[in-house]
Amino acid sequence: TNMGMVILMGTSYKYNKNEVRWLERCLIISGWITVLLMAMFSSFSQNRMTFGVGENTKDSNYLCGFMLYAFCYYFKKLIETKKIKYLVPPILFFVMQLRTGSRGALLAFIVVAIASTMVSDTEKKNKRNTIFGILILSLLFWVVWRVVLPRINPLIGERYTILYLQQYGTVGRTNIWAYLIDKYIHSNPLRQLIGYGYGTTHTVNEMGGVSAHHVAHNLYIDNLISIGILGALTQIFFQISCIRSARKTDHTLAICVFLGYIAMCMSLSMTSYKPLWALVIMILIYEQWIGYSNSDRKEKEVV
Repeated sequence: TNMGMVILMGTSYKYNKNEVRWLERCLIISGWITVLLMAMFSSFSQNRMTFGVGENTKDSNYLCGFMLYAFCYYFKKLIETKKIKYLVPPILFFVMQLRTGSRGALLAFIVVAIASTMVSDTEKKNKRNTIFGILILSLLFWVVWRVVLPRINPLIGERYTILYLQQYGTVGRTNIWAYLIDKYIHSNPLRQLIGYGYGTTHTVNEMGGVSAHHVAHNLYIDNLISIGILGALTQIFFQISCIRSARKTDHTLAICVFLGYIAMCMSLSMTSYKPLWALVIMILIYEQWIGYSNSDRKEKEVV
């Protein structure tokens, strides 16, 4: 259902230049709205920032992904223009991400920052962009490590230390991965091929303790269990196709953000994750521009 809706929204209508720019702005604005809502409705529980309204809460790991596109946009602008006005937004998004205590999202932000540095050099054919990007990354990490982390809740800062990783690892994720992979290996051939049924990972996970009846916290393993090797391979081919489409249209911002979401897929089960599917819609819209003639592209190409 998700994919059918995305394909329809991304291919059934030819968006003009203003409409595409408006959609891109919406992705950036959603990052700012997320920051605003986090500032207004978040509280600290379980040693991390938790966003919630009333009795409804949002998973901290998923919450960070709503800021990923905006973070990438401003970080890429900072590297390309070298203007100080673009320095504050990425630091703000990065700090809000750290306050959630999500290490999976931290990995996604790092992947996006590195990818942005690499593609900016390719686009401008200027090695200075790479050097500048490395300096900005180093400065960002230094500011966060020396200035930000000591001033936020010390218990949150501990989540990013080597000692915490040695003591707690992935907070039970690796145990779930090992259990579900072993379950898959010992399943009958039909289950290995087509899985146990969509959305059944939490019922297949019968390991003891607090990790019982949890999802895989890894989209690849989740699909391996629920829709088998066919489903897992379909997901991988789908991701490769999205990257190829974005590359074909030269929209490097979309590539960088998509790589960040792939990194998040390694520790989260992002099946119906709205920011990811919104980006896929944008990639499909960008791909339509390839079919235009040169004269049309001059008028319609989105910068």
